[in-house]
Amino acid sequence: MVNFMAFFSEFVSYIILMAILAVLAVVGVKIGTTLRKNKNKKEGI
Repeated sequence: MVNFMAFFSEFVSYIILMAILAVLAVVGVKIGTTLRKNKNKKEGI
C-alpha cells in the first residue's frame, strides 16, 4: 500500500506539471496569434 501511495503521489505531481505546461503553451499560442493579427492589421495584409 505504501508503494501505491508513493506511485500515486508521483503520478499526480507529473499530471499537475503537464497541465501547467499545457496551459502555458495555450497562453503562448493565444498571445502569438493576437500579436500577429495586430501586426497584419497595421501592415494592411
